[in-house]
Amino acid sequence: MSFTGERKGRLIVFEGIDGTGKSTHIGQLRKYLEGKGLEELGFSIGSTIVVEYDDGSIRIRQMTEEELADRRKAELEKELAAKSAAIRRLRRDIHEDSRRFSRVAEPALGYSTPSKKPAR
Repeated sequence: MSFTGERKGRLIVFEGIDGTGKSTHIGQLRKYLEGKGLEELGFSIGSTIVVEYDDGSIRIRQMTEEELADRRKAELEKELAAKSAAIRRLRRDIHEDSRRFSRVAEPALGYSTPSKKPAR
């Protein structure tokens, strides 16, 4: 296969055996690319990028609109689940507190209030 013309994009390769820090360096590159390095590589500032691992190779690309929407939906669902759990905990706590306070206000068995003597 031959290619003619100028190709756009860059190929970045991370080599090394397991445990040599490839993933660490990829994470650092990702943070850099999401910042000022994006324009230099043909991405636009503010783009969200994806790092894909495939049979020993790594591909860096921009997220599609559909992927961004799915990601936002997942974030919102996670936030909703956390807030729902917090509301359930608060309801349980309020219920337990109301039961405890109602017991405090009830007179003990066999307890009678002294009768008031008429004022003279």
